[in-house]
Amino acid sequence: MFKSWSKKNKIKALFKLDFQATQVTIQNVEGYAAERNGEDNEAEGLYSEGSLKHQLSYGSTDHESYNVDENGDAARTRSEYSEQDASNGISAVAASWEDPYSFRQNSIPSRGTVKAIATETQVHKRSNTNWSTGSASDGSLGDWTNSLEESIPRERLQEPSNNSTDSLQSEIASLKRQAEVSEIELQSLRRQVEKESNRGQNLSRQIISLREERDLLKTKYEQLKSQQNFNNESKTTKTLKSEIEDTRLQLEAIKDELVYEKDMKANLQLQLRKTQNSNSELLLAVTDLEAMLEQKNNEILDLSTNIKSQKITKEHDDATELDLLRQKIADQDDEIDNYYKQHEELSEQIKELTLEYDLLKKENVDISLRLKQDEAQHIKLQNEHSSSLVTIQQLESQVERLEEKLKVQEDEFSASLLCIKELENEVKSLEKELKLQAEKFEEDHHAMQCAKTEQEQRVIQAEEALRKTRHNNAVASERFQEEYRLLSVEMSQKVEENEKMTIKAVAEADELRHQNKLIEEMLHKCNEELRLITDQNELKMKELLNQMDSKAETIEQMSQELEVKSKQLEDAQRQKDEKNASFSKQIQMLGSQIKMLMADGSLSETKLTKNTTETQKGQRFMTSNDEEKMLVTLLSEVETFKNQHNEIKQSLRKEQVEKENMKKQISQLEGELKKKEAELSAMEKKLKNNKGRVANESAAPPSAKAHMKKLKSEMHKGMDAANAAVSKSEGGTVGKSAGSEGHANEMLNEVAQLKERNKIMESELKDMEERYSEISLKFAEVEGERQQLVMALRNLKNGKKN
Repeated sequence: MFKSWSKKNKIKALFKLDFQATQVTIQNVEGYAAERNGEDNEAEGLYSEGSLKHQLSYGSTDHESYNVDENGDAARTRSEYSEQDASNGISAVAASWEDPYSFRQNSIPSRGTVKAIATETQVHKRSNTNWSTGSASDGSLGDWTNSLEESIPRERLQEPSNNSTDSLQSEIASLKRQAEVSEIELQSLRRQVEKESNRGQNLSRQIISLREERDLLKTKYEQLKSQQNFNNESKTTKTLKSEIEDTRLQLEAIKDELVYEKDMKANLQLQLRKTQNSNSELLLAVTDLEAMLEQKNNEILDLSTNIKSQKITKEHDDATELDLLRQKIADQDDEIDNYYKQHEELSEQIKELTLEYDLLKKENVDISLRLKQDEAQHIKLQNEHSSSLVTIQQLESQVERLEEKLKVQEDEFSASLLCIKELENEVKSLEKELKLQAEKFEEDHHAMQCAKTEQEQRVIQAEEALRKTRHNNAVASERFQEEYRLLSVEMSQKVEENEKMTIKAVAEADELRHQNKLIEEMLHKCNEELRLITDQNELKMKELLNQMDSKAETIEQMSQELEVKSKQLEDAQRQKDEKNASFSKQIQMLGSQIKMLMADGSLSETKLTKNTTETQKGQRFMTSNDEEKMLVTLLSEVETFKNQHNEIKQSLRKEQVEKENMKKQISQLEGELKKKEAELSAMEKKLKNNKGRVANESAAPPSAKAHMKKLKSEMHKGMDAANAAVSKSEGGTVGKSAGSEGHANEMLNEVAQLKERNKIMESELKDMEERYSEISLKFAEVEGERQQLVMALRNLKNGKKN
């Protein structure tokens, strides 16, 4: 009978191990689902860790050992667990397998021993693997992402503005390739997860087959019990009483376990609601487990009813049938030992699968973090590309405006050139007319000389009149010369003024160049200061990260201390449960105190995070003040540039006004030329009229000699008067024609000189316009750099705020 009860206890222990192994796998999968759901929210991650720690307080040490290995304290926890196992669990297990009755008495502590064995085997396996796969993948990819993060901003600082778009496109292409590689890795990981899920399904099928065999054994056991009811010996009654008491104790232990399992089931249901979409197969497995728990409850109720029936029919047993039953039970013990070995192999395979699943989970989390980093870098690159596009568009608009201004100026210059060409054509036509008039005048002069040979006597008398007319002509010519001198003096003064204005413009251009050089030096200084500020911000961020790491380590140490305290409290609770059931209420109070301590720890963590955020805000406020000062200085410099630009525009406007005045003066001189040409044409008409008169007088013959003699005296008097008038008119015409020709030649020379000066002024104006365009381009470049600096500062502010 003792052997039969020990076999029963072995079967129960096997089922407990099976249930705990499935519970460990469910908790690991649920932890992965919680981490995957909480990648974008740290609060959810803290909640999942709190829930897992709460589950660990009920006895699941698998995840606890895993957390300890991640934090780097594997050696310490391994030694502590080995000491605890040596003191509590392993010796108890060995004693229970050697002495079945002691195993029956220590049915409640067997749960802790099994868990200790599971944690020890898991720790050894993790120490052997050393996280080879995780370290290889994480190291290569982590170094690669760090190199990207360090190389991208340096390349941005070193590359010129013209090649920035090409570099951004190349970086975007590389990031896309990296995203594709990460997607391929995710697909491979998903396939591995599917394979592991298939393995888990196969194991669950094997477990179902084992449970069916267990049910068959139970039916056989019930049949044997029904046969034992026919025995009526007194010896069997005593053994049955002791067995009934043992079964009562076992029922109480099973009830406690059921309460514990119900609590665990409630926690599992809360966690499984969050992961129903991604873990449908696990939900099916949990429902199967719940059905099995209900079957166990029903079986326990059946056992209780059977025990009551055994009290009534305990006097009907036979010794011979007991011997047969003992032989059958021995056979069944051998079969159960075989099943137990198979179950141990399956449990080891399940543990290996859980370890592989944890590794895959960590790799998935690392890959998701890297994808987020890649997405953040991609967003930053897009922002910088958009800012560069905005500056390029502004520069293009400025270039278009300048091109329109150049077109307008070219139209004005073309109009002025057309006017000049028209004036040149008019001058040429006037020169031709003057040449024709000179030829006609020479022909008339020859005719006049022929007439003078005929009238030499009259010429002698008319010389005195000619001398008087020459004197008058000399006086008039002197007046004309004085007027010309005055005009030449005025023109020279105006030319000197124009030269002075050009010298001033050149000096102003040199000053602007000097100012541009100073501005460039200021910009270099600003860039260096910005670099220094960025370096300081990086150092501050590193210091803050180090502080955060130290605080995280302190928090982890506190959590470890709390975990150790929770373990000590659990051990105390178990010892008190073994001694006396009356201490259960006190143990519940200690559990509530532990929860309060956990809540206090979480509150302290939140306070620490708030303090860190406040310090970061203060540092950001200080950096933002410095950046605002830099912006104020930059804006003041830009205003100085704008004032200088306005002054240059005003000087150019003054030069344009002076140019217009010169054009007006040229038009006035052209009007005076036209007036003089009209005067020359009037003088030519007068000369023609005088020639006609002379021809009429020479063509008139005497009518009669008698009348001629009588009228000689009268004719001599008339001829003397006529010759004097003709000589006066001829002298005046000759002097006037000579003076007009010389004056016309001088005016033509002056017009040619003015044309040359206009050409020189136009070339100088073109040079000034080119210089102005260069200055405007430099000013546009300065504005572009200022805008880039402003955008960089804004990006820094946004990055710090984020």
